[in-house]
Amino acid sequence: MRKVTEQVVSSFMHRQPKAVGNTTTDGDTLRLHGNAIARWTETGQLEVSFAGWGTVTTRDRLNGIPGVNVHQHRHDQYMNGELVEDLTDWHIVKDWKSDSYGCERLGLPV
Repeated sequence: MRKVTEQVVSSFMHRQPKAVGNTTTDGDTLRLHGNAIARWTETGQLEVSFAGWGTVTTRDRLNGIPGVNVHQHRHDQYMNGELVEDLTDWHIVKDWKSDSYGCERLGLPV
């Protein structure tokens, strides 16, 4: 995982703004090249998307989010073991809510 991923994803998980290179967050949405790839819903649920781009960098940023595991196999994208048929769809990250307990539980600084 790249340093930029660690920095920006950590800020996103703590709901704080940060910008490093081509990746930014306002605390509510994580963006890569201006495309939203992760967001907190109004109920505090975490959702992620490839935003139409199955690139190495998109996978790196998404893999930096706790509870998300994406990879490519034979040109297909997989998220948490499931084939992603439409790269623009949003996927809920199960069992993850925006709270400081969640950050502590995953070893993220609070």
